[in-house]
Amino acid sequence: MPVLVAHRGDQACAPENTLCAFACAWEHGARFAECDVQFTRDFEPVLLHDNWLRRLCGRPDLRAIRLDYHQLVHVCRPRFALLRLAEFAEWLAVHEGLVAFVEIKPTVLRQRSAEAVAARVLRVVAPAAQRRIVWISKSGEILDALARRTLAPLGWVASGKVPPKAPMRYVFLPWRMRKEASRFQAQGMEAAVYT
Repeated sequence: MPVLVAHRGDQACAPENTLCAFACAWEHGARFAECDVQFTRDFEPVLLHDNWLRRLCGRPDLRAIRLDYHQLVHVCRPRFALLRLAEFAEWLAVHEGLVAFVEIKPTVLRQRSAEAVAARVLRVVAPAAQRRIVWISKSGEILDALARRTLAPLGWVASGKVPPKAPMRYVFLPWRMRKEASRFQAQGMEAAVYT
């Protein structure tokens, strides 16, 4: 049976990847949500889909990874309230019944190791929220680093080039790869197709 996932929250109510968008999705009955994590220059994990800030902040000249957290807050503030992963995890911890697919974007690997990334995200997420997070990424390297540190379920976004070595519970397939779902399901994974 298909499962509905609030992709970046309810974007009809509020800007994507904001607390308001996730709260609205929760109020409308969503029990699964997906969010995206980028990192700032000072290694703060924040909920943001794009590294380039053109679409969300109207700043085609800036990238999240080149700004410190407080600089990024200032750039985003006219359009939305930037959300730290730690803040989202605190909110998630008190919304029993909601499961979050948290996608770690691989842009950070240009500046930090996968081991450092895994350690950082696990350190900022409250233990009460960790049991309701499924860590996902295009980066097999990040997923393998997470697998060495947590028993949390993991999922590979199959548009990534190199698959993880660690076993995955989930695979996320772009629409063009939808016919491969049965192959992954035969390996014991749950498959999701996205557009």
